[in-house]
Amino acid sequence: MRSLLERVDALRTSRPGITWENMAIELDYSSGEALRSAWRRESGGATRVSKANNIEIQDNGNTRVYTTEGNRIKTLDHLVDQCEIDLDAWIIDRHIVNKWDTIMKIPVEGDTWDVAIEENYQVKAWMLPKCPETITPAISPISIKTGYIRHKSKKIDTGRCVVVADPHFGFNKNVHTGELETFHDRFALTATLALIDSLDVDVIVIVGDILDLAEWSDKFIRSPEMYNTTQPAIVEAAWFFSQLREIAPDADIYYLEGNHEARMTRAINKQIPAAYGLTRPHSDLPVLSVPNLLGLDQIGIEYIGDYPKGEVWISENLRAVHGSVVRAKSGATATAVLDAGTQASTLFGHVHRRELASRTLVDHNGPRTISAFCPGCLCKIDGTVPGRGVPNWQNGLGVVDFDPTFVAITPVPIEQGVAMYNGSCYEGWDYVDRLRADTDFTF
Repeated sequence: MRSLLERVDALRTSRPGITWENMAIELDYSSGEALRSAWRRESGGATRVSKANNIEIQDNGNTRVYTTEGNRIKTLDHLVDQCEIDLDAWIIDRHIVNKWDTIMKIPVEGDTWDVAIEENYQVKAWMLPKCPETITPAISPISIKTGYIRHKSKKIDTGRCVVVADPHFGFNKNVHTGELETFHDRFALTATLALIDSLDVDVIVIVGDILDLAEWSDKFIRSPEMYNTTQPAIVEAAWFFSQLREIAPDADIYYLEGNHEARMTRAINKQIPAAYGLTRPHSDLPVLSVPNLLGLDQIGIEYIGDYPKGEVWISENLRAVHGSVVRAKSGATATAVLDAGTQASTLFGHVHRRELASRTLVDHNGPRTISAFCPGCLCKIDGTVPGRGVPNWQNGLGVVDFDPTFVAITPVPIEQGVAMYNGSCYEGWDYVDRLRADTDFTF
């Protein structure tokens, strides 16, 4: 039995210009469209060429080209008639008619020849269907039969660091009632403790301004509300550090001096220089110093002084500083830290905003990425902390996973005293009753 392609070609050869509808009737198809679709599937969409009566027909489904050469068909109308082109179904897109003469030698009596001129014509017409056929696209869905190919990744031991910044332990004191209003946010602080308690942490770094020390400042006029607030700030900060060491007994904890801690040293040098550097017997810590007043050596917390130069290196490509750069726009300070020429990822505080920026460096080993990250702050962000109006600050902390060359920083936002990390929420609480019981101090 002949194939569909052979039967269609046979009809086109015997009846040039036959329509798809007429061929469908001849070949017992429901419609010309159905026949054309079947023909397209079998032909794979290739151009079909048929010749009959010196007429060449090229058909690729949605275009058809009729070409004839000789002296039998001389005009477009003649071509349409001879090919029985259905102009109700087809549109003449364009056509050409070429004419040339051929000189012919005609024998006469004996060896005598005569010359005749014969006219030759090429008539070519490009046709488009009035109802184009929907062409099945060459792109088709792919069915993947294999399952997921599991590849066992090489596990590399990494360290984990938690970075917190700028709690500003301090108070305003009501001069009439003695009531203390905190600069620090107790809910943000306890949300931080709750998160750290849930993690396996190797390093905790506090990048400065733990104490606000408002009454030690020489930058603005101190109001009576700031008098006698240093002692309760020291008591509460020391209590917080004891809680931190309780939940992370094996972690290395670093406390970087910030510009607010430096207020104490600057005030001593200006006002009572004789007290500068005084120590107890058998101690290297000055009596009037933050690490001594907080008892950091008793709970194994290392104090990094020398602000603004102080820094701690957590890995070969990760360091922490308090920071001294401030830019007005959100995100701009992290960019400035990167532009300062550092060659390592940097954790910093000071600006009280959540900021993260990255930069690619290229050296002889190829490209590598460094980042600058500020986790936000743990103080109140509603304008309670002395400053100018309601500031553009955010609460937060950061979880940093690292190996000698790679640093992965995860910012952890704190909103309304709730920290969110890795799909879990860590809710803070007001610990003042526990604080009073543990310290015997009136808060």
